[in-house]
Amino acid sequence: QLSMEQEQPQVPKASSGDADVAVRESADAATISVSPIGRSTRVSQSTPEPTVDAQLKEQNLLFEQLQGPDGLNAVTRRFTHSVDVVRCALEFYKNLAEIEDTYAVALTKLLRSPCYTFKQKFLRNLMRNDEIVEFGSLDAGWKKLGQVVQKVANHHKEQASNIIERVRLPLERCLPRLEESKSELISQSKAMIRDLQASEKHVEIEKKQYMKLSEEAEKLRVQKAKLEQDVFANSAAAPKVNMKL
Repeated sequence: QLSMEQEQPQVPKASSGDADVAVRESADAATISVSPIGRSTRVSQSTPEPTVDAQLKEQNLLFEQLQGPDGLNAVTRRFTHSVDVVRCALEFYKNLAEIEDTYAVALTKLLRSPCYTFKQKFLRNLMRNDEIVEFGSLDAGWKKLGQVVQKVANHHKEQASNIIERVRLPLERCLPRLEESKSELISQSKAMIRDLQASEKHVEIEKKQYMKLSEEAEKLRVQKAKLEQDVFANSAAAPKVNMKL
């Protein structure tokens, strides 16, 4: 009796004010945003908007990353990955539509099966081969259950049709164009990289030639200055010789 009379510990109930605080705290939680260069960063809703200088700095950084062969390879790689994403999405929605349609067909088949129509062999024998079975009070509920199952089957059939018409078929029409664009981009990128490498090589050759000519010009400038000094010295010494004579 003493154990039965022991008081149970009271669990504090959350007030409406506590619920409001929890909602505000969840609203202030960090959210995920994607930067223009494709990196996920964790920011808070209270973070101020970036200034114009910060945006320009980020754009300049992105522009620097897309310079030269590395930039062309990055663009080609990103586009190739995008095409792969579209291909995977197409396969996903194709499988999803098939699953929806298969499920709808299975539900419709279930409603036609003996387990729903009550035409099993033992029932026919029990009712003396009479295929009409009296359900009694089960009739209304059983029919309602069949209507609900048929409604679910129709819904999934419609879902399969919507996925095919609104998602799968547009992706199937779009994918060949993306594949063609990808092939053109890869071909153009390779040609541009070859031209860029040839240009860089030509610039390097011209730079070496320029440095060589610049060194020769510097030597000639020094020789010219020395010759001018010698001529000036000779021309200044001539009058003194004449005076001595």
